[in-house]
Amino acid sequence: KEQVDKLESKLEQYEKQTSNQIAIVIIPSLNGKVLEEYSMAIAQGNKLGQKGKDNGLLILLSIKERKLRIEVGYGLEGVLPDGLCGRIRDNELVPNFKKGKFYEGLNNGIDKIILAIKGEYKSDGEMEIKYIGYSALFLIWLIISGLFSLIHRAVGATVGAIIAFIVGLLFWSLAVAIVLG
Repeated sequence: KEQVDKLESKLEQYEKQTSNQIAIVIIPSLNGKVLEEYSMAIAQGNKLGQKGKDNGLLILLSIKERKLRIEVGYGLEGVLPDGLCGRIRDNELVPNFKKGKFYEGLNNGIDKIILAIKGEYKSDGEMEIKYIGYSALFLIWLIISGLFSLIHRAVGATVGAIIAFIVGLLFWSLAVAIVLG
């Protein structure tokens, strides 16, 4: 009861400060219903957010099916796109839920959602760094492939193959170092 009161108090304070409304609904089971449809029905049925602003957000958790959805009103979609909500779900909510720490997950998740709405949420950066690293490797691979083609034409097949082999070893050593390092 104390944890529920803390969460309710936090959400009420946030709504008073910003007019954004965040609601948490925990259900025992979806009873065969589709999660997305169920969350939309709850959000629309309860008219989350202010009229004309559509600045509501719903966190729906189904215990039996172990499903979770963050439903964002149109007024908040610009600052809370699906990808960002997915990162908050995967980094803040799910790890705590798997440990049975529902209050901690919801509390941390709400904190991160509030930061995201303010534009201040920074995930651990792991996904962004991987994508940047892989993009850089792909770009380097394209450049080296072009160079191999030029070398092959300039020096002939045998010498080009030897140079390509040596450069390839160096490239893959660099690639492994970037990915592991």
